[in-house]
Amino acid sequence: MRKLGWQAQLVASFALVLSGWLLFQLLYVVPYVRDQAIETKEAHQEEIVRSIARELDVDLTSFESEITRLVQLPEFRNMDIASQRSTMAAQVALEGLGTSIAVMDAEGWFVSGTMEPFSVYTTRSYADSAFFSVPFEQGETYWATPRFYSEPEEIVGVSISVPIWKSDAGERVGVLIAGMRLNELVQKVADYPLEERTEILVMDGEGTVVAHSGIDLFALEAGPLSLDLGGDLLVQAIMAGGVGGSLEHDHDGTSCFGTYAVLESNGWAVVVHTPVDAILASTHALSMRLTTLNVGLFVVALAASLAVGWQIAAGRKRAEDRLRQRLRYEQALARCSETLLAGASGDEAVHEALNHLLAASRVSRAYVFENFEDPSDGLCSRQLFEVCAPGISP
Repeated sequence: MRKLGWQAQLVASFALVLSGWLLFQLLYVVPYVRDQAIETKEAHQEEIVRSIARELDVDLTSFESEITRLVQLPEFRNMDIASQRSTMAAQVALEGLGTSIAVMDAEGWFVSGTMEPFSVYTTRSYADSAFFSVPFEQGETYWATPRFYSEPEEIVGVSISVPIWKSDAGERVGVLIAGMRLNELVQKVADYPLEERTEILVMDGEGTVVAHSGIDLFALEAGPLSLDLGGDLLVQAIMAGGVGGSLEHDHDGTSCFGTYAVLESNGWAVVVHTPVDAILASTHALSMRLTTLNVGLFVVALAASLAVGWQIAAGRKRAEDRLRQRLRYEQALARCSETLLAGASGDEAVHEALNHLLAASRVSRAYVFENFEDPSDGLCSRQLFEVCAPGISP
């Protein structure tokens, strides 16, 4: 009952807060918002940017963490090339890891990798390349500029390089470089639900557009990484090292209001922009939409609070069940030990101990088997003891 009371209090408090917020919107915010369309759009775009940035950061950070985990393995720390190949082949086969993995030694030569044919990469040292020099000389993770590969299938990819350390406090012995497929990221941006005439762009720190919700990048004649937005003030702000913000800018001859945020994982940026005329055209209907939206949010949030309360209760019950099960097993093992050490006759003690295990595990039968060597059949097994639950035939 106490648990149900806590849930009821949570729902009531949540409903009270949301009710107060709804009244505030209706009585104060709606009249003000009618004259503040740009500010409203800015807040909305910031939320979209943060949401997309979080999703992309999760994907990119997860990939980076997997690569970082690989370089901790002994075959990489010890530069065991033969073992590296089998490990990398197995890792590339795992879904979501990437397109390829390779290792360079301390002089920038590729020594192992999953690329085919691998021999074309072993003709020279890459010590002067940023994907080697940054991780090896500075000990930092390096994200390269995205690239487009047309064969054997059309892929937009990016490589990440991490240093290989011989020990936690030792010298760097090489660099591991892995390729990540970005097609899914491009599609995720293209499929993101947006208001009419609002667009999302994802670009790297050099201004290369990696994904665009309003343009099929793969349909561009020069390739999916050929879109040039260097004249856009928002893009220039990103390339100048901006970490996030909003501004009105000209995009393809149209005045737009844009918002951007920089990813924590690799410094790429997410941009969301909407034409100013589209923002102003919606101000007349904004009050009614805002009221409807808040009512909907109230209902959804109230339902969500109930669902969260039920999930918490269910989670606690599962945890309690696991604890009870663990206690039952521990008590059964204690009884088994006590029975076997009590000094009763051998068979009787074993049967009693098995009954304790049978009751704790809640199964139909429990057995004890003995392995032995038969002169003709070799290793064999025979049943020594059996106990059965009530109603179960031996």
